[in-house]
Amino acid sequence: MEEESESNESKKVIYPPLETLLSVIQKEYEYESDRAKSFENRTGFLLSFAGALLVFLLTNSKFPNTIVQKLNTFRAIIPYSILIITIALTFLTIIASVFCFIRVVSIGKYNRINVNNVTPIFAKGEKEAIEMGLLLDYKNAILSNIKVNDKKANWYKNGLFLISVSLVFTIITYIVSFLLS
Repeated sequence: MEEESESNESKKVIYPPLETLLSVIQKEYEYESDRAKSFENRTGFLLSFAGALLVFLLTNSKFPNTIVQKLNTFRAIIPYSILIITIALTFLTIIASVFCFIRVVSIGKYNRINVNNVTPIFAKGEKEAIEMGLLLDYKNAILSNIKVNDKKANWYKNGLFLISVSLVFTIITYIVSFLLS
């Protein structure tokens, strides 16, 4: 019998004080907030980059005016077809990446800690009850914010892939248009 009570006591989990847990969860809350800001900052840069790619493509693609005169054989059609396809793919991937980046910036609402509960009566409550209430508020906010940030991360990853693909297509388009001019 004594052995059972000793083993039950040794299996008890000892939690740190509520102050420590509250401090840890506040840091986690700040981390998620910083993570969101990071996505939004990087997304702004990549949106600018997508715009620069689009301007570069529009100003540097040399599409000859005499294209109709040069297309008298099937063999002559192939390079121009490749050029048209690469231009179309470049525009599509740039537009798709911009859509993904806009989703990163516009996704979801962040949960914040409810400060309406902070009243003089709240402040006069028991310290542990107040800390536990704050701990639960932080926990709920963090769990919600993690979901929002994960969605942002997925859209960001897709946008980054698409902008990389569009960069490759832009280079191919530029080379093909240069060779055809």
